[in-house]
Amino acid sequence: MAPVEGIILAGGLGTRLRAVLPDLPKPLAPVAGKPFLSYVLSYLARQGLKRLVFALGYQAEAIQHWLASQAWPFAVDFVVEKEPLGTGGAIRHAWSHTTSPHILVVNGDTFCPAAIEPFYQAHLQKGADVSLVSVSVSPADRYGTLLISPDGWVQAFQEKAPRHSGWINAGLYLIRRTWWEKNAFPRAFSWETYLQEALQKPAALRLYAHQLPDLPFIDIGIPEDYDRAQTYLPAHA
Repeated sequence: MAPVEGIILAGGLGTRLRAVLPDLPKPLAPVAGKPFLSYVLSYLARQGLKRLVFALGYQAEAIQHWLASQAWPFAVDFVVEKEPLGTGGAIRHAWSHTTSPHILVVNGDTFCPAAIEPFYQAHLQKGADVSLVSVSVSPADRYGTLLISPDGWVQAFQEKAPRHSGWINAGLYLIRRTWWEKNAFPRAFSWETYLQEALQKPAALRLYAHQLPDLPFIDIGIPEDYDRAQTYLPAHA
């Protein structure tokens, strides 16, 4: 059975979208008349999640108010940063509000509708410490890409560079509790940078990439993708 608890990272400042969203947190960016977060949460509801913990920061009250105005098929909890903690610090801040053996972590400003049950089963079968969903994009110039072994292990994060195509991190993770809790994490840090650096240390991290080549992926932190989302998400979400 897939994990029942998830952490939603929804505390970013949305700096790159400030010109078009001066008064809204990024997860509430309107897409075809609905907040972007509504598409993410509707997708997670279909995956059978029973409880979500929202890691909030910038304009947390606006997100809390919107969530309270809706009916959801899962329980909702919040943690609010008093100062920016980064994506890793946000996970750490929310972690004590979860209890499941494996926790799903979802970026609140990306959309990739991966089926969670097969992702979870692959994560368990591999015995991974952390697993992420990876999608293939073309062109891949705008993204850092992943170097992945033939059997699915992430070997390195590669910097942005002109590439015809590549496998990228889609912002969906599964984290094994026993691995997380044996590590000492700083109060504020970037989760992505942590993973990148951990891969450079011998036996520090077993990071599996669940590769799904044909799935849609949208990062609304990029203005071009935010524009694309206006027609793409209503048709495909």
